[in-house]
Amino acid sequence: MYNEFSNVYDRLVFDIDYENHSRIIKENVDFKENMNILEIGIGTGNMTRYFIENSKEYFGLDPSVEMLEIASNKLIDYSNIRYLNIGIEDLDSKDYFDFAFSTLDTINYLKDYETVKKSFENIYNSLKHGSYFSFDVNSLDKIENVLGDNSYVYEYENIFYTWQNEYDFENKEVDMILDFFVEEEGVYKRTTEYQHQKYYSPDILKEMLSEIGFNNFKIKDFDTGEDIEEFTQRILITCQK
Repeated sequence: MYNEFSNVYDRLVFDIDYENHSRIIKENVDFKENMNILEIGIGTGNMTRYFIENSKEYFGLDPSVEMLEIASNKLIDYSNIRYLNIGIEDLDSKDYFDFAFSTLDTINYLKDYETVKKSFENIYNSLKHGSYFSFDVNSLDKIENVLGDNSYVYEYENIFYTWQNEYDFENKEVDMILDFFVEEEGVYKRTTEYQHQKYYSPDILKEMLSEIGFNNFKIKDFDTGEDIEEFTQRILITCQK
């Protein structure tokens, strides 16, 4: 996932309000200056700029080396950032971070509840006592009805792409095939990207987090910062060690 796709990623997320999402996260945690921050699924670093200015040390974790290369070029002026080319299920750090967060479906890309639990345990162990963990997941409405068995066609600047989904109702999982055609000097180059997301129930995730030791939960609509409604698309879960 996210190999050649990383080259066009930034041109396809023009509609995501990173500043608003960062504001909502900060409103739900005790956000301070000079923290050691862990960003899980840093991608190309679009969210990073809204948090790194407040950090003492900043760690950006992502399993895609291509994404990390773009992020490092974008954030070259920051000397306090380090990059971890691993998945969160492989994170191994003890009592180090003051705040950890993940945005834009990172948890939905994990393959099963066992992997999610292992990832949550790793994050819990990496946090200092009293620290916060924030992450978002796609709602069932988004997984089932917006993604679902739907197909989309988009055209933006010099990029034309199709998005075809196949939904597994029993397991609440969706397979996605994205075909990108990027125009370069009059010639269109095709790239195919395969992605997979799984729905994770906020209630089950909260129970899992509680068993690990997290507490002080807040669950919000990640687009509005308000309580969850019927057609909420992204759900923000915040908890404390």
